[in-house]
Amino acid sequence: MVHEVTAARSFAMKRTRLIIKVMGIRMGSNRPSRMNYAKIRKIADKAQMMMPVAKGVSYTDGFVDGVEIEVLTPAVVKTDNIIFHIHGGGFTTGSVRTSRGFASFLADMSRSIVYTISYRCAPENPYPAGFDDCFNVYKHIAGKHPGSKIALCGESAGGNLAIALGLRCVAEGVKKPSAIIAYSAALDCTGGLVSHAQNAKTDIQIGAGLHAALAPLYAPNQDLKNPYLSPIYADDLTDFPPTMLVADVGEILYDDSVVFAEKLEKAGIDFEFYPYKNAFHAFPPTGTKTKESMEVLQNTISFINAH
Repeated sequence: MVHEVTAARSFAMKRTRLIIKVMGIRMGSNRPSRMNYAKIRKIADKAQMMMPVAKGVSYTDGFVDGVEIEVLTPAVVKTDNIIFHIHGGGFTTGSVRTSRGFASFLADMSRSIVYTISYRCAPENPYPAGFDDCFNVYKHIAGKHPGSKIALCGESAGGNLAIALGLRCVAEGVKKPSAIIAYSAALDCTGGLVSHAQNAKTDIQIGAGLHAALAPLYAPNQDLKNPYLSPIYADDLTDFPPTMLVADVGEILYDDSVVFAEKLEKAGIDFEFYPYKNAFHAFPPTGTKTKESMEVLQNTISFINAH
């Protein structure tokens, strides 16, 4: 189901938009061709780690085949369902520490255990390194919790990885996620969708040229129409898991969600698409900081519970 566009009007959203715009200028993400990835990691990591952790949620670290993971457990666990959250960051930045704030609210509100991952990032570790890490950790979770349903959740690049992971599970006969939630998912690495250029003037965080800058780092010498890189090119979604999509109509990656929603509908898959206006790219992981992100968080929990 495609929902009506929700206009973001809260004071907290307006204030957060200003902060995000300033951060985009500082990181250079508004001019992708000139981005300094070491600088972006430093600024983004610092900003994400300032997010509070939900009260009563504990977290423990571990490793799966050398890949760092974190397990977040709410004070009261009321379900054996599991959530696997995959962070965004343009495939070049992020970790379990930057995921901790949002993942803790997922754990607290769902009353379920949440896993996060520090998958290997580009450009040091290009595709398929990070994708393989996510798949291997997913299989580890499925093996450790054989009777549990596992929902995937990710934003931006993490949304790409979550949806690509769903495709791989179907293709390889691995236990499917019970649901996939993708916020502002980057689903077309070719950069060929209309919003990729048209929304450069309205996206307060990311400027034109994102795909041209990122593709050589994340997927050098790869076919960018490979569905594991660009899920909108998947031929058959017949057995795909129920999916929830969220995106802002003014962001560069808006059409990624629009096109994928159309493919889900054509395949008869249960889906929800929540478009927002006057928010920003990947705003839901701000958690409880704005009325709008809190609304998405509540819808996320409801979608997971429904499946």
